[in-house]
Amino acid sequence: MSIVDTRRLESLGEWSASLFLLGGLMFAVSAALTLVAMATGAVQSSMVLGEAFIAAGWIASLIGLLGLYPVVADRNPWLGRAGVFFVLVGLVAFIYLAVASLLAFVQGLEITEIPIPIVVLLPGIIAGSLLAFVSFSVASLRSEAHSRPVGLLMLVPSAIFVTNFLVLPAILGSGPNPPEVGFVITGLLTLAMLAIGYVLRAEDAPATRAEPVATSAAE
Repeated sequence: MSIVDTRRLESLGEWSASLFLLGGLMFAVSAALTLVAMATGAVQSSMVLGEAFIAAGWIASLIGLLGLYPVVADRNPWLGRAGVFFVLVGLVAFIYLAVASLLAFVQGLEITEIPIPIVVLLPGIIAGSLLAFVSFSVASLRSEAHSRPVGLLMLVPSAIFVTNFLVLPAILGSGPNPPEVGFVITGLLTLAMLAIGYVLRAEDAPATRAEPVATSAAE
C-alpha cells in the first residue's frame, strides 16, 4: 500500500489553481487590513485579525500543494512524499495560528498576546512555509510535471518566508514587523500565490478546450 493515497488527492488536483488563488485573496485581505490599521491607527486589532487571514492564506495554498502531488509522484515519489509530510505538519501549525488569532481578536488582545507556543509551532511554520514549497518546487522541476514557471514560482513563498523570519529580524530586530513592512510582505505573498494559481489554471485550460476537438476527431 502506498504511503500517500494518490487517488484521494487526484480530485483535489482539480482545485489546486483555485486554492492558490484563494490563498492569494486571503493574503490580500490581510494586506488591506494593514492599510486600514495605518490609516485609522487601530493597529493592534487590525494586525491580529490580519494574522488570522495570513494563516488562512497559507492553509489554502498548502492544500493547493497537496493537489499537485499525484502529478509529481511518479517521477519523484520520495520527494513528493516528503512534501506531503511538510504540508501536513504546516497545516496543523497554521490552523492553530488561525484559531488562536481569531480568538485573540474576539478577546481584544494585542498581537504580542496571541497564545502561540512558538517552540511547538515554529517547526510547523518552517515546514509549511519553507520546506513544503521547496520540496514541491524541486519535484515539479525535476519531473517536468508542470511548466518551469510553476516550479520556479513555488520557490517565491519560501524566499519571502526566509526574508521575513531571518533577514528582516537581523535588520529591524526581534518582535512584530512594523505595519509598513507587514504590508509589503503580505503584498508579495498575495502576488506569489495569485501568480501560481493563474499559471496553473492557464496550463489546464488548453487541455480542457482540446477535449471536444479530440472527441470530434475520434467520431
